[in-house]
Amino acid sequence: MTPHASGTLLSYEVTVRPATLLGSLVIPIQIGLISRRRFERAFRQIDDFLQHPVDSRVPFGAERLFIAGEASQPVRDIARELLEDGCPVDLIERLVHFVSYAEDDEVAHLRPHALADQ
Repeated sequence: MTPHASGTLLSYEVTVRPATLLGSLVIPIQIGLISRRRFERAFRQIDDFLQHPVDSRVPFGAERLFIAGEASQPVRDIARELLEDGCPVDLIERLVHFVSYAEDDEVAHLRPHALADQ
């Protein structure tokens, strides 16, 4: 971060070393295109939040519900089973909230012990 005439200039660098030939082909797409857009979007959201903070103090806006309607039934069933097994209600509610609101990549890479620590 360096001072700039209109605020602060943020520079970031991503260094990646492919382990395979496939990685050599995929990395430019993943890092060069997809991740770059995601970083830029996140940086813009942070900048907007810092320029115009909202009362909730949440820089990325409201959470989006990803599981709703009939698709949420298995989640409710598992929550009920956990409750019947004696799991604490607050932990069940937090788990259901995470699974219902988390992005697909967060759920796909779910680390149960790290989530439990949170």
